[in-house]
Amino acid sequence: MGRSRVMCELISNETVRNATFRKRKARLLKKLEELTTLCGIIACSVIFSAYDDQPEVWPSPTEACAVLEEFGNSPANRQTRHVMDQEMVLHRNICQVKKELEKEE
Repeated sequence: MGRSRVMCELISNETVRNATFRKRKARLLKKLEELTTLCGIIACSVIFSAYDDQPEVWPSPTEACAVLEEFGNSPANRQTRHVMDQEMVLHRNICQVKKELEKEE
């Protein structure tokens, strides 16, 4: 039996919203830790929230700075390899629809 669909809208009750945020943040950080362990990658997370004065940095501020510095020192073509703007997305979708149309003809 699958889970029900989650409605994406602001939770009106402040205490419920805070509890949901804490639970989801914990799950996100756990998944990030599993990803780095199982796949052998380096990753970091910086989470800003209205509930905390300081942002939460995972795994630690010094390690996150090292990850961001390494990313900043990498060549520009590696940093933007998978970045797409609206024009590129539309062009890709148009090409995909054209290929489907050719198959149908």
